[in-house]
Amino acid sequence: MNGPALLRSERFTGWLLALYPATWRVRYEDEFRDVLEQAQPLSLSAIADIVNGALDARLNYGRTARRLLAARRARSRRAALAALLLIGLAPLAVSGSGNRSGFHPPQALFP
Repeated sequence: MNGPALLRSERFTGWLLALYPATWRVRYEDEFRDVLEQAQPLSLSAIADIVNGALDARLNYGRTARRLLAARRARSRRAALAALLLIGLAPLAVSGSGNRSGFHPPQALFP
């Protein structure tokens, strides 16, 4: 296979994809293949950009995904804590202590 034919081959596309982390490929492989098909033939600068992008993805993609997951977990924890606080404070709000509305719940329900 000569140079230009190799750059257009499915094997070369697979090699370029293999440079990226597996988690990246799961998310972007189809889109990446479409872009490569439209950009044929690939120039050397395009190949250099792809290799640079793969290196960046290897170095940063996992960290970014972990940071996003950690932030999502932190938000979930804060929401759970807020819910627990509200549930815990709810009996105080209806118990009559500091209740200025004149509403006094039946003692049988709230001993």
